Amino acid sequence: GKRDYADRLGLESYQLNSWTPSVLPLLYRWLRQNQRAAANHLAKTAIRDAVWEQLDVCRQTNRMIVLEGREGIGKTEAVKAWWMANLDKVRYVSISGLANRTIVLKAVAEAIGLCGGNVRHAPDKQHRIERALKKSGLMLIVDEAHFLASVGETGRKKPRLIDWIDTGLCNNRIPVTLVATHQFSKQLSVAGKDAGYNLGQFKRRCFRFVSLPDDVSKADLKKVARKLAPGLSPAGIQALVGYAASNHQPLSVMRYTIEEAHLLAHQSGRTEFDDADLIEAIEQYSLPSDRSLAEISESKPAGRRRKKQATPSFPPVEEPDVP
Repeated sequence: GKRDYADRLGLESYQLNSWTPSVLPLLYRWLRQNQRAAANHLAKTAIRDAVWEQLDVCRQTNRMIVLEGREGIGKTEAVKAWWMANLDKVRYVSISGLANRTIVLKAVAEAIGLCGGNVRHAPDKQHRIERALKKSGLMLIVDEAHFLASVGETGRKKPRLIDWIDTGLCNNRIPVTLVATHQFSKQLSVAGKDAGYNLGQFKRRCFRFVSLPDDVSKADLKKVARKLAPGLSPAGIQALVGYAASNHQPLSVMRYTIEEAHLLAHQSGRTEFDDADLIEAIEQYSLPSDRSLAEISESKPAGRRRKKQATPSFPPVEEPDVP
């Protein structure tokens, strides 16, 4: 009967109305198909396994986990694939580089399905977000979280959004994962040193702080290349892997090179690219672009130094002759 049907769907009897029996099976079928597609979409690499393992732990413990790693190693793609495979339990937010408290709270509210049009004040929006996450049991993933820890140019601002995650989310046992580059820990250190931020409050709420591997193995690069460019020959895969392995951001340049090859094939009136397109893309576009980017220095700009005032000098005082 109705109760057995609800049990099979994982619902309560009162959640089934006259219109739900025909809708819910379609919804759950779509969700299962989406989960299988998300799991098969991404190549099985060491980075993916490490990210998925920590996300599972975050979901199981209802604690905060920080995933920190170098850019271009596949963190975001692994996180998005896990999120798509768990759409019924997880919400994902990517922070903008120009984000302030209002923008971040609005993004989180939209991700969890809250309409913030009638809520203009940040404290009210914070309360609604905390209440919705707590009641729904949803997990929150915050990508590009190093922008949350920025203290600004003056070095006097405390990371209030990190404080909100500590108190508003972690204190309510809402599972949250922060995904960031190595800027995250550096910015927090600067906030503790220059802005008087209490790092102990963050440290005691962080269940795990995981540093992801900085390098992607050639075996993993080959798996990704076969997934992204299944039409290439073994020689083409080898050329793509060799080029990507020589770059500081291997997965990013691999994707860009494949897009360049696609563009060359499209300009020639073809829908699929081949090894010749790939080699031309590497030699004519990717390598020159790498050389130009390498000329951009990543060293810190010299700070504005205060001129040292010269010590005033006085002529020596001549002592009068004593008769």
